[in-house]
Amino acid sequence: MSQSFRNVVSQVKLFLDIAKDMHGALESEDAHALHNLTLDFQDSSMHGMEREADAIQAAVNAAQRHLEGGELQRVQEIAESIAKKARRFRNYYVELRPKLDRLRAKMEAIATKCLDAEKSSEKLIKETSKKRDF
Repeated sequence: MSQSFRNVVSQVKLFLDIAKDMHGALESEDAHALHNLTLDFQDSSMHGMEREADAIQAAVNAAQRHLEGGELQRVQEIAESIAKKARRFRNYYVELRPKLDRLRAKMEAIATKCLDAEKSSEKLIKETSKKRDF
C-alpha cells in the first residue's frame, strides 16, 4: 500500500516537471513569435467570414424553398445575392491567407524543434542506460 502512495507522489512530481517544461516552452522566443502572429488575425475579419458563411447558407436555403415553389425570378435574385456574398467571403479569406500561412509555417517550425528535442532525449536516455549496465 505504501508503494501506491509513492506512485502517486511520483506521478505528481512528473506532472509538475511537465508543467515546468510547458511553462518554459510558453515563455520561449518561438512562443512569443507565435503569439504575435495570432495577434495579426483581426476578430472583425473572422466575424466577417462567419457572417458571410451564415448568410450564404441562409440564402441557399431560401433559394431552395423558392425553387420548390416555382418562383424562378426570386431564385435568380437570390443567386445574384449569393454570388456577392461569396465574393465578400473570398475577399476576407484572401486577406487572412498570408497570415494563416505564416502561422502554419511557424507552428511547423516549433513542431520540428519539439521532434528534434524528443529524438535527442531518447538518444541520451539510451546512452545513459548503456552506461548503467556496465
